[in-house]
Amino acid sequence: MKKWIMGVAAVGLLAGCSSDNGSEPAPTTEESVRAAPITSTTTAPTTIPPAQATPGDPVAAGCQQPDASVVAAIEAALTEGRTLQDVAAVTTDVNGIDYEYVSANVFRADGTRSVSAAVWLSPGVGVFNLSGNSREVTPQFEFARGMFDGVSAGDETGEQVQECVSVMARGR
Repeated sequence: MKKWIMGVAAVGLLAGCSSDNGSEPAPTTEESVRAAPITSTTTAPTTIPPAQATPGDPVAAGCQQPDASVVAAIEAALTEGRTLQDVAAVTTDVNGIDYEYVSANVFRADGTRSVSAAVWLSPGVGVFNLSGNSREVTPQFEFARGMFDGVSAGDETGEQVQECVSVMARGR
């Protein structure tokens, strides 16, 4: 019963995040559950500002700030009061489509780590789980494996964004 109530609350949050620009109607409940809508687009994420340039610097590793609307969709979908920490993104073009890989460490409400370097994918139209551990903490998102040609949490970009999270965690 609690999962059902949390699911309805998460869907309500996602549906309430639609843009008021009038260009597109808000997604239906079924669409909200399958792929979290993103509410804005940015042409290119900004790079994470370096405190000091060091060999373990996230910027040197190619890390970027993720699109805020993608992060908001992930945060709204996290289950059991979990939160994100060490959030990073890496963008890439695969077969002419721009993808943003987003990764983060996920912590439980009591402050203990739930999963490390979970990976989500945003092809600009929603957010999808890309790693098994992202499925664990945002189970209502659709799993991207097999949906998008040439993308995987274990591909070069997926490994790079996970390394970004590790670099950020070590820098804390």
